[in-house]
Amino acid sequence: MKIYVLKKMIILSLLFLFAANLNAQIAGDVNQDNLIDIVDALLTAQFYVGLNPPDINLTAMDVNCDNDQNIVDALLIARFYVGLIQEFPCTGFVISVPEDYPTIQEAIDAAMDGTTIFLADQIYQGPGNKNLHWAGNEKHLTITSENGPENCIIDCEEDGRAFVLNNGQSEDDVIDGITIINGWIRTVSPSLVGGGAILCDGTSPHIINCIMRNNVAGNKINSLSQSYYADGGAIDCANESSPYIYNNIIENNYANHTGGGIHYGGTSGGVLANNRITGNINRGCYGGGGIALVYMSHPRIINNLINYNQTEYYNDGGYGGGIICLNSDPDIINNTIVYNNCITSTTDGEGGGIRVRGKPYPRIVNSIIRDNMAGAGLENIDFQYPGDKLEIRNSTIGGGIGSILTDYPETIIDLDPGFINPDSGNFDLNAGSSSIDMGYSPALASTDNFDLDGRSRISGVTVDLGAFEYQF
Repeated sequence: MKIYVLKKMIILSLLFLFAANLNAQIAGDVNQDNLIDIVDALLTAQFYVGLNPPDINLTAMDVNCDNDQNIVDALLIARFYVGLIQEFPCTGFVISVPEDYPTIQEAIDAAMDGTTIFLADQIYQGPGNKNLHWAGNEKHLTITSENGPENCIIDCEEDGRAFVLNNGQSEDDVIDGITIINGWIRTVSPSLVGGGAILCDGTSPHIINCIMRNNVAGNKINSLSQSYYADGGAIDCANESSPYIYNNIIENNYANHTGGGIHYGGTSGGVLANNRITGNINRGCYGGGGIALVYMSHPRIINNLINYNQTEYYNDGGYGGGIICLNSDPDIINNTIVYNNCITSTTDGEGGGIRVRGKPYPRIVNSIIRDNMAGAGLENIDFQYPGDKLEIRNSTIGGGIGSILTDYPETIIDLDPGFINPDSGNFDLNAGSSSIDMGYSPALASTDNFDLDGRSRISGVTVDLGAFEYQF
């Protein structure tokens, strides 16, 4: 791998350049300002790793550089000796799977703090390649594909999930560019902790550039038995988790309790940005075909396409085909929420696009919410408390907001947004769209510079509505 080979070449060059006739140093002899002493520390590390006799002076020729892991081990011990490894020209450590370790978990176990683990192009299956875990309070890792998610697949084979992130993982822990399929987590009530692909339990990792498809939390969709309950068909964000979930495809996942695509619970937050959340199904009492936000959850949901999700229940429930907000107050900004549905066995459900149930309430800004169904009827937003005000502004709402009260009724429009070709999945705005330059730009943060397709977020006078910005 090019990055790994480059790091190795730098290490070898330094060793051969500076290490001639150097004796091994002990920790007390190391001058942290001297690069020569860092090289000496590396040689000392090789003494420990290679188990050379103690009476032999080490030189560069003593290092077994045919073994990549020896270099990694040497760097680790050099860090112990020198303490300033971050100033060494070869900062960070790299492990390749399966080149260095045959399974992902073995690579994780061998990694040190700050390691990047590269996954070669292949399908990873079996023990050691699922239910992956580490102590985030001891080390932070980046696990990434070499060549993107289309080429790097973790197949959980309907037995477990890919990642269990429940032990101190933070923004310094990154899952990047991996496809996760066929996860299946079965949890007996009242635990409900789910996440068919990834569980975040009290943690805040970065999950970016991934594809999560055909994962299940709880009973499968064709099972009438309710012996297993779980949340979050793809991702479960539980117990004050605050992950950064960016630029992922989350499609065709299923949960039988809450959140067919993603579940936020227990005052969880974070950022959910620039994702395509499509075709997920929830069959459970709280709903949320695409996204479920329950019990004081408050993520920032921005620039997402949320479409063709569904929630259903046998008797009642059927809440929020796209999103259910239950006692939660997320910011829902610049999303395109279309063609979602909610049904029950006896009624049409409530809130094909968004269902708001219980205080506190969400804030909905700059979004397009239309063509969502509650059974056979159109219903884009259902608000449980029509006498209260819902903060909704500068948005296109199909059919309007009806009896919902807001301080900004003049900013709500009920016009066709003019998608280029929604039937083929193209929700870009055409040149005559009523959603162009209709947004409320103060809702954007300084970092909100790009739309869902990676284009400049404000192209005209002000921000457009929905996830896609028209480019002038």
